[in-house]
Amino acid sequence: MPYLVSNQIQSTKVIKKITLLIKLVLAAMVKGDETRLLLEAATPFNKCCCGGAYSYISCDVRDMVKELEAQGKEADIVVGEKCRSQMWRTVGDHVTCAATYVVAPGSYKLALTLLT
Repeated sequence: MPYLVSNQIQSTKVIKKITLLIKLVLAAMVKGDETRLLLEAATPFNKCCCGGAYSYISCDVRDMVKELEAQGKEADIVVGEKCRSQMWRTVGDHVTCAATYVVAPGSYKLALTLLT
């Protein structure tokens, strides 16, 4: 009889250890999930803007070009890769070059060349 009681006590201790380990593992997993969610919330745009943002930029640039033309001024536009196709459709005659044509990394001399 005492042997059965000691076995039950021993198995209860083992079960408590296993339960504790499972709780620790689950707590670590939850903490990892919380950290990932916080990082994703802090960086809403992981790699680039969405298409709607580029459409908004394209529409604003188109409106600015119209305003400049109404004032009798000319506009030269240098665009990046993502906005290039939209800009070519809307104000293609004003697009002088795309930033993909520029050698990276940029330098002060290159910036001066683009400004002139």
